[in-house]
Amino acid sequence: MTSKKVYFVGKTNGYLRMFETYGWLITEDIKESDLVQFTGGADVTPILYNQHQHSKTHCDSVRDKREVFFFLLALKYKKPMAGICRGGQFLNVMCGGAMWQHVLNHTFDHEVTDYLTGKTFKASSTHHQMMIPSKDKKDYTILMTAENITISKEKCAQIEQENKPIIAYGHKQDLEALYYSENKCLCFQPHPEFEKVDYAELTKTYFQYLDTVY
Repeated sequence: MTSKKVYFVGKTNGYLRMFETYGWLITEDIKESDLVQFTGGADVTPILYNQHQHSKTHCDSVRDKREVFFFLLALKYKKPMAGICRGGQFLNVMCGGAMWQHVLNHTFDHEVTDYLTGKTFKASSTHHQMMIPSKDKKDYTILMTAENITISKEKCAQIEQENKPIIAYGHKQDLEALYYSENKCLCFQPHPEFEKVDYAELTKTYFQYLDTVY
């Protein structure tokens, strides 16, 4: 258990209860927080990672502008950050990464592997996009992957982006969780806040990541 304080950016449905269950305190003062937590929602605006908007990308530019403000504020106060689903994708983009704007087979539960322990367990999944790590920065660590999800039996993934299909050969894993050490950002695509027995290991792993990386 912990007595650390978390500051939420975005809607808090489900997240409050999850953090309280793990002993965290909720604060409305970002300056006194130990963690700034970004939550789920609409797709990240592609202009933030220099791409055209795909027809299946649905974003909220007002929310993005607001969350860019809080991201920069957290950097100013040197606060660790974490993001779940859209929140994780947002932090990935803010750390120099990009997004596959539409992928297949990620809107249902699937198996993931924790790189730190080698354990495989079930993860929730509601996203139709996928994180692409920063090409310029080398400070990210892969924490969790999913295998053979967007990948066909021919070992290639058909991914739609910028209104044209892209065949991404050689992909072995889909990246589900990353950590950028320079900005102290945990990017986590599944939903550990979903209350279901099948996700108990996923939720536990999320808080283990918080303890490990912070």
